[in-house]
Amino acid sequence: MSTFLTAAIVIAGTLGIVWPLIIINRKNSRRQNALLLSTFSQASSTRGFDISSQEMLTDHIIGVDSKKQQMLIHKFNEEPAFTSINLAELKSCAITKTFETVHYGNSKNFSAEQELQYIFLQLSFKQKNQDFSIPFYNSRVNSIYQKAELEKKAQFWELLINQMLKQPMMARV
Repeated sequence: MSTFLTAAIVIAGTLGIVWPLIIINRKNSRRQNALLLSTFSQASSTRGFDISSQEMLTDHIIGVDSKKQQMLIHKFNEEPAFTSINLAELKSCAITKTFETVHYGNSKNFSAEQELQYIFLQLSFKQKNQDFSIPFYNSRVNSIYQKAELEKKAQFWELLINQMLKQPMMARV
């Protein structure tokens, strides 16, 4: 009986210490996300954009103004912090995945497997030879459990942008 009581006291004490820290961390994360979204909204308003779709990812926010055919990307902690892309200048939009070969086992018995490292939304321009990549999944930052969700988000954005690219030029203006 005393071991159960001791165990209950230890668990309650641990939760009493850890739970407030978890709550504080969640509040800080929500506050920081709200600040980032507010900054993004102000930047889009300054540029005259009316963002119809937006997505907050690990290290950036992307948004698109479907009327003006513009895309705005806000990279956190990087310069330039904001990049705008005129969708009329795009040739294509596609998802690209980067894999890394990982060897398992010892020198006599080993197997090699391909592990997904990155999922990018690759934007190719008509006039420029340089592409623009928007990372959706990074195995060093994101959990493997986030991979399917982030891949679906990348597919949504690929479909959205490609639909905008297929619109007739008169409708774009």
